[in-house]
Amino acid sequence: MNSSFRPSDFSDPDFLVIIPTYNHPETLEYAVWSVLNQSYENFRLVIICDGVTQETRDVTAKFQDDSRVTVLDFPKSSRVGEEYRDFAIRNFPSRFVTYLGDDDLFLPDHLKVMKEELLNYDFSHPLPVYLTKERQVRLFARTNLSDLYWVNWHLEGPPYKNSISMTGVAHTRDIYFCLNEGWTTTPEKRWADHYMWCKFLSLDGIRLSTSKLSTTIKSPQRLFNSPERKQHLEYFYNKLQEDSFTESWNENVRQVLDKTN
Repeated sequence: MNSSFRPSDFSDPDFLVIIPTYNHPETLEYAVWSVLNQSYENFRLVIICDGVTQETRDVTAKFQDDSRVTVLDFPKSSRVGEEYRDFAIRNFPSRFVTYLGDDDLFLPDHLKVMKEELLNYDFSHPLPVYLTKERQVRLFARTNLSDLYWVNWHLEGPPYKNSISMTGVAHTRDIYFCLNEGWTTTPEKRWADHYMWCKFLSLDGIRLSTSKLSTTIKSPQRLFNSPERKQHLEYFYNKLQEDSFTESWNENVRQVLDKTN
C-alpha cells in the first residue's frame, strides 16, 4: 500500500465514498470528478487500486493534492479487491458509506439523496435504471427493498438475480459492523456486489429502502469497448455541467416509470 494512506487528515466526514478500480484509466477521472462535484460536500473519497497499471496511477496522481481524496494502492487481489473495501471501511470512520464504479457517475445530489434515505434506513440504493447504447434510459426492475418480495427475489438462487448495482448503494457504517462478515473474497461464479448485498438483506431487523430517485449514471459496459465507454462517460459528464441536466434526467426517468406502470 502506498504512502497516500492518511486516515487522520481531517475529522470524520458524514460519507465515505469508495471507488474500486482495476484498469479503467480512461473513465476513472470522470468518476472521481462526479464525486468531487457533489452538492453535499461532507465526504472523504477513497480510491482503491486493485493491482492497477501505471496509467491508472497517473490518473489518481492528479488528485494527490486534494485533501478529500485518499488513494490506496494494493497488489492485485484474487477477485475484485473485496478485502480492500473492508479495510477502507474499518480504517476511515464515517457515518455512511457509498460506492461508485470507476466507469460510472454520481449525479450531483447523490450524497444528499442517500443521506436523506439513511436517516431512516440502514441500507439503501438509487432507483435502478440503466442506459442503452443509444443513451436511452431504461428501468432495470421495479425493485423496492421495503417490500419483502424484492428482498426474497435477491436472496433466491441459483440462478441468482440482482438489480442492486454496486454504484450508488449506501449504508450506515454501524450496520456494516452488525454483519457476521463484511466484504470478503467472493466465491467463484458469484457476483461480488450481489454476494455482499445478500449479507445485508439476511440481517435480522435491518431497515431497507429503494430510493424513488435515480442518482447515478451507469455505463452499459457489456455493450462497449473501452474507447466507446470513455466517449459515453465523457458525454454524460459534460451534460452534468449543464444546470438543467438533473431536472431533464429526472423527467426522463419519470416518463420511463409511467410507461412501466
